[in-house]
Amino acid sequence: MKKLLLFVFPVLTGLMGACEPIVDEREMAAKLSESELILNIKQPVEGGNLVVVENNTPGVNGVWDFGLKTSTRSRDTVTYPYVGDIAIKFLAIGDGIILPVTRTVKVTEITHPVDPAWALFAGDGSKTWVWADEACYGANGYGNDKVPAWEPDIFNPGDVVMEGKTVNADEEIVFDINGGANFIRRKSDGTVIEKGTFAFDMKHRNPGDPNAANDLNDEKPPFIIGKLTLTGATLPCGSTTWSTAPVYTYEILILNDDELVFEVDNAGNSPWALWASGTCWRFKAKE
Repeated sequence: MKKLLLFVFPVLTGLMGACEPIVDEREMAAKLSESELILNIKQPVEGGNLVVVENNTPGVNGVWDFGLKTSTRSRDTVTYPYVGDIAIKFLAIGDGIILPVTRTVKVTEITHPVDPAWALFAGDGSKTWVWADEACYGANGYGNDKVPAWEPDIFNPGDVVMEGKTVNADEEIVFDINGGANFIRRKSDGTVIEKGTFAFDMKHRNPGDPNAANDLNDEKPPFIIGKLTLTGATLPCGSTTWSTAPVYTYEILILNDDELVFEVDNAGNSPWALWASGTCWRFKAKE
C-alpha cells in the first residue's frame, strides 16, 4: 500500500499542475478583446493600392493574411493589383490568446506599380483562356519541351485521355482581379465548374540553377519562368497524364498576351526530374 500511495501522489500532483495552465489560458484569452488590439492599417495615398499594416499591441504577435500573401512581421506592406473593398485578416497570438479579426480597406485606383504578370494573366481586370488548337495537353520532357511531345500521350481538344478523363473542348479558364485574385474554371456557356483563387511567383526558376534564381533580366530566361498556385480549383484536365489526382501547383513555361503554358514534374519534385516525364498544358487567349 505504501508503494501504491507513493506512486499515486506524484501522478495526482502532476495532473493538478497540468490543469492550471488551461485555466490561465482561458482567463488570459478573456482579457483581450478586438477593441484592445492596436492595429494600424493605412494607405499612404487615399484609395491607393499600397497598404501599410502595423501591429503595435504589447505582448501580442500575429499573422497577417492579405489575400495575396501572409506575413508574420509586425509591420509590413502589400501592393494590390486590383481595386475594390479588400479584407485584411489578422490572427492575434499571445500568451494563451488566439483572436482572429478582419479589417477592410477600399482601393479605388492603382497608384503604385505592380508585377506586369498580373496584366498578362488577367488583362485589364479579367481575361479568359481556352485550349490551344492542338497538342494542348499531354506528356512532355520535363525541363526540355514547351509542348506535349511524347507520343502517344499528346492530346487535342476533345480527345479522351483515359476512362473518366477527357480534354473537354468547351472548358475555359478565367483569371479575374476584380476585388481579389480570382480563378474560375467554367464551360464556354459560362457555367462555373470550380471557383478559387490564384497566386504566382515569377522568381521561381529552373531547379538547380542558382545563377538564374533571382535574375529576371536574362536575355535568354530560364526554361521555367515562374510558378502558379491555385486554391479551390484546378486547370482543365487538372492532373498529370494517366492520373486523376488533382494538381494545384504548376510551373510556368510561357506567359505572354497570347499564350500560356504550364507543366508539372511527373516524378514529384525528384532530383532526377529534369529530362524525365512531365505533363504540359497549353492555352491561348480567347478572342
